[in-house]
Amino acid sequence: MSKSILFVDDEKAILNSIRREFFDSPYDVYIANGGREALDILEKNHIDLIVSDMRMPEMDGYELLKRVKLVYPEVTRLILSGFTDEKTVFKSIYNNLAKLFITKPWKKDDFRRAIDEVFKTEELLHNNISLNHIKEMGKLPTIPSVLQEINDVVEHDDHNIDRIVRLIEADITLSSEVLRIINSAFYGIKTASIKTAVLSLGLVNLKAIMATAEVFKSENDFYNKNEIWEHSNLTNKILIELYNKALGKKIPDYYGTAGLLHDIGKVAFFKIYDKEYDELYKLASYKSLNEINSLEKEKFKIDHEELGGYLLQWWDIPYAVVESALYHHDPMSSSEVNRELVSMIHIADYYSWKIIKPSYAPKLYLEILQNYGINEQRCEQIVKNLLERKS
Repeated sequence: MSKSILFVDDEKAILNSIRREFFDSPYDVYIANGGREALDILEKNHIDLIVSDMRMPEMDGYELLKRVKLVYPEVTRLILSGFTDEKTVFKSIYNNLAKLFITKPWKKDDFRRAIDEVFKTEELLHNNISLNHIKEMGKLPTIPSVLQEINDVVEHDDHNIDRIVRLIEADITLSSEVLRIINSAFYGIKTASIKTAVLSLGLVNLKAIMATAEVFKSENDFYNKNEIWEHSNLTNKILIELYNKALGKKIPDYYGTAGLLHDIGKVAFFKIYDKEYDELYKLASYKSLNEINSLEKEKFKIDHEELGGYLLQWWDIPYAVVESALYHHDPMSSSEVNRELVSMIHIADYYSWKIIKPSYAPKLYLEILQNYGINEQRCEQIVKNLLERKS
């Protein structure tokens, strides 16, 4: 069955360009000249993916995608826009209203390629029998209820910081976990204030930290739990440093905790399968952690990258972070628009294990380094300087 795409834009010239771009594509293409027409098409047809402009009269793209998410949650959502509004972009990313932002004008073939890659990832995350079985078991870690309340504040109350802080502070367990994470050795932030944490890290990163705290919270300690936690922290710090020193720019604010979440699938495995995964992880650690993906596939028909990607998508974590969990051992499989972030996490993951436990270090794809004009010596120096500053 072919996939169907609904394109929404109030400019007829843009819609005509899209028709030409997708004329010979394998997709069934629908066109809408505005939000209301789009909702009418969605009601009468099966749509797999919607691509909407943001700045439209009567009903803007944000409002349209919010309604689509509520009424048709199975429809994948993308934004195509040349209009930049920081507040709207923030709310769209935070609430995961769109998986990707594609800018106007687009380069030839880039638009088609981006959509092909989104469908590929969606199929990987949703057609895995083991993932569906895990979800049916009801054992997937859930986001804390307070985070759902915070999401509601961001959506309806213009993300009032003081109200968000009060919600976190009211949950003593969660607030202590958030402060523990923020004050960990590799964050460089020392504070006893939740408000300082929110203002320093931003709401998207705070959301990721709260989700991480929930998953790492466990009645029983599993094998090397602290080691995985240390690895996640260090990976995140190396990730930020690679952006600063190797790429010469600041990591996008929305993705400042992507390294913290990249191995969340391993922790989820421990929570879901408990002793079974504990034994598998011990087996992998005695040999080489390089083998853990194949051992997971053999035992559970799914690996920690797929489980982590699915979990983060279920939690409405931004799509680039989902891809970072899903493809951090194979960055070239990620979408081009998110490949830089996934590649930097791939490198950070390698050097983090190399420092903490060299036998765990996964394969480092040297072509990834070459793609960004850096080499192993440069990376090693960046990491060395980072550790010296933190010692």
